[in-house]
Amino acid sequence: MKKKFMISGIIFLVLASVCFSVTPEELIKEGRYEEAIKAYRISLSSSRNDKEKARLHKAIGEILASKGDYKGAGKEYLKALSLDRMGFTENERFRMAIHLSWGNYLKEAVEELSDIVKNNPGHLEARIHLARSLSWAGRLKESLKEVEHILRVSPENRDALFIQANILRWRGNLHQAIAIYRNLLETKEDFDIRLGLTYALLKKGDRKGAQESFHLLKPVYPYQERELKKLEEEIVRMTRPSMGGTYQFYKDSDDNQLNRFSVSGGGWIDPVRVDLLFRHTDARDDERHHRSEEFSLRSYLKILEPLTMGGGAGVTQLAHKETDHYFTGNLFATLDLLRGFLGGSISRNVLVDNAQLIENRIRVTEGGIYGSQNLTDSLSLHGSYFYRDYSDKNHSHDFQLIPRYVVYRGNPRTSLGYRWRYLNFDKHTKSGYFDPKNFMSHQALLSIDYEKAPFFIFLEPYIGYQSFKRYGERDRDVILGGAGILRCRVSKNIDAEGSVEGGNYALGAVSGFNYFQISFGLRIYF
Repeated sequence: MKKKFMISGIIFLVLASVCFSVTPEELIKEGRYEEAIKAYRISLSSSRNDKEKARLHKAIGEILASKGDYKGAGKEYLKALSLDRMGFTENERFRMAIHLSWGNYLKEAVEELSDIVKNNPGHLEARIHLARSLSWAGRLKESLKEVEHILRVSPENRDALFIQANILRWRGNLHQAIAIYRNLLETKEDFDIRLGLTYALLKKGDRKGAQESFHLLKPVYPYQERELKKLEEEIVRMTRPSMGGTYQFYKDSDDNQLNRFSVSGGGWIDPVRVDLLFRHTDARDDERHHRSEEFSLRSYLKILEPLTMGGGAGVTQLAHKETDHYFTGNLFATLDLLRGFLGGSISRNVLVDNAQLIENRIRVTEGGIYGSQNLTDSLSLHGSYFYRDYSDKNHSHDFQLIPRYVVYRGNPRTSLGYRWRYLNFDKHTKSGYFDPKNFMSHQALLSIDYEKAPFFIFLEPYIGYQSFKRYGERDRDVILGGAGILRCRVSKNIDAEGSVEGGNYALGAVSGFNYFQISFGLRIYF
């Protein structure tokens, strides 16, 4: 019995040694990736040599990269490079840098690629991917510098020309970008180049061209399937007719309360876009309870490639003691100019944002100019001026200036801004709207855009200072508040959205008091 037990034990030990003698490399060949990673981790825990540890981290990173987990692979590569950067060959470092960029470690990828190019200026592939990574990081000026260097050496380099076209598209130089994309596609069909062309055509407003280009896209790799799905959703939202509804609730510190329901729909009747809107407003305060209904039609089209013109007309019904009807309308034009646009508009509207305004039948005629320019790849400037003439024999001048600087271009995209505003009314009429003299405000803005399918989140808190004179009294306040939007892509054809806004900024609401509002909406694309 004892002899039989000893034989069984020996067999067990032999089998165990055979099992543990399988190397991680053999496990990888057999497709047993998780077991290979565990084996490398065990080796890491017992290793005392930085060079050996670096190799083990790189080996784990390669397994993760082969599975498409570039985020996880990037973590391992960064550990490997920090332990023994010079222990790897130039080609090994180049491959790791590519995977780092794919895992969104763009800063680290740029540093690694820059070092490779510095030591080997003739490494064209490294310079191309450096230009690509810089463009992904939003460092467009630096990327273009690398592209120009590549094109001096290799004037017909497709990768460099493709990066150049992408940068032009992101900067808004659509005509130049489209020309490069098309020249490249004439030589050879390419999924990524056609994807860029389709986005450029869509942004330009060439819906027919974008749809034709979209149907020529033939994905091969999984990432291309994902990109195709994203593009299809954008095309649906830009080209299909849609219909939606919104509910909004508003309340302020002067006891104004508002419930508003709206239904809208529209679509393209080429070359014109037509939108219809119906809006019901129920407004009340401590003394009043009134309602209004608005119906309006709006349309616009591109007259020339850089010029868009449009307008609309409608009717507003006010119900208080008796029912009155007022016609409304607007005209506008925008001109694509340099790296932005310049626009102007004139309109006639009825103010229905609280019960007192409805009771007093306040109408306003407004005219103004507005514009936006991207001064650099990170700095933009928005400005506007509007003159308003009110039916209660009042008028105002309204100036606004907003510079913004993009601090981080990744996800979440983060920018800092400053909003200056000056508003001055001729007199105080007590008609229900905020009518200060020499109103001036300064606001520091933080804007955050975060996207993780199917959700999109936008947040913009602010802090600042405002001062104005009203009814002979000077008012100075520190202001706090903000806005937030949560959007959900429920399906390819349905979007849901919720938003919230509030604060003590006097011009955040028509009445000029502390306010809070929340809204919910749903839109369907056919």
